[in-house]
Amino acid sequence: LLDEVHTYAGATGAQAALTLRRWRHLLAAPIGWVGLSATLGDAARFFADLTGAHPDRVIEITPTVEEYAEEGAEYQVLLRGDPGSRTSLLSTTIQTAMLLPRLLDPPGATDTSGLFGRRAFLFTDDLDVTNRLYDDLRDAEAYTIFGRPDAQRLPLANIRRAGPDAAVRDVEGQRWRICEDIGHPLDRRLIVGRTTSQDAGVNQAANIVVATAALEVGFNDPLVGAVIQHKAPRGMASFLQRKGRAGRGRAMRPITLTVLSDYGRDRAFYQAFEHLFDPTLEPQHLPIRNPYVLKIQAVFALFDWLAANTGGYEKAWQWDILSRPHPQPSPAVRAVLDLTRTKLTQLVQGDPATIESLQTYLVSALGLSRDIVDTLLWEAPRSLLLEAVPTLVRRLFRNWELAFPTAAGTLDLQENFHPLPDFVPRSLFSDLSLPEVRV
Repeated sequence: LLDEVHTYAGATGAQAALTLRRWRHLLAAPIGWVGLSATLGDAARFFADLTGAHPDRVIEITPTVEEYAEEGAEYQVLLRGDPGSRTSLLSTTIQTAMLLPRLLDPPGATDTSGLFGRRAFLFTDDLDVTNRLYDDLRDAEAYTIFGRPDAQRLPLANIRRAGPDAAVRDVEGQRWRICEDIGHPLDRRLIVGRTTSQDAGVNQAANIVVATAALEVGFNDPLVGAVIQHKAPRGMASFLQRKGRAGRGRAMRPITLTVLSDYGRDRAFYQAFEHLFDPTLEPQHLPIRNPYVLKIQAVFALFDWLAANTGGYEKAWQWDILSRPHPQPSPAVRAVLDLTRTKLTQLVQGDPATIESLQTYLVSALGLSRDIVDTLLWEAPRSLLLEAVPTLVRRLFRNWELAFPTAAGTLDLQENFHPLPDFVPRSLFSDLSLPEVRV
């Protein structure tokens, strides 16, 4: 069962698709796939690409137009930063995040209609921007860098409360009387939370949660009444998931506010606003024939092939064996290590039967033609038989020792539980790091 299938997009989605093919090949048994997504165009073709199933064997189940029930309402706002104000777009988003949660129902209030929710989500498409927004927003709400309330300061929203010049500020939009009318004292801090791949869970007490795509799936929240999108969304499927938060009551009237700059894609979306107000889902395509992705998956498949051909009653983890020296291995590890060295030696020496075995395995495990597999085996960059295997042989037989040790270290590029870090990333969603310069 694959939930929220639309999230398998781009190079990361292609890595996942080829990993599923390798897993299915290792199982050597029929598998029935079920995928779920409410925001996927041309779903049958996409799911066939993801799972490796034949398109004719994929059935799409989707409701008809007559089965939809239309009720309720939503509010959508596009907010464009002023390039002449000499402020960054991040500043505009921070002020938006200070105001919008204070337009929702106050936490703990019992005399509300429940139409507008009590919590806001702020989405970005960049982890670095998420972290900056989180820190800056906490600072604006008068928290210390450690996340504790700063007794020496009040939140910046306090500047917008009543005062001697309230009438003048009201003309300029600098008086937030509506927040106080709703029940939000402007000298009271908002509770700011964060949900990314680095953080687990959601702070249930938070008034606003700064998040990445990690919060799009697997979490229902009946209290979310507003969603802020920082800059133009990268995908309409993702944007629909964000604005259509699961868990809400059907009577709620959610607010979606998108903060756009005056440049690039943001400007195009602002001028063609209907694409954000009524998004259309374009078919997604997985780059499963991308050479960069295939080179990485071929090395992973090499590890699978070694595990399948060295397994017996002795048990050892290839991921560990191929990533670090073993000066005093156990008998089981030694037996598997010797078999691994034998197989790799046969590949380096050009043994036809061994190369044919690896080639056949790659064809079946990755679902590729022999021509493409030959390219992966022999053609630069990072060819399997001319670069990856010789590098692995050198490290295994020499215990990762450098021929010319320096003060910087005595071992070749070595990371525990990460074999061949110069050929494969540590995780499927990471980029390959090629250390051309080592300090």
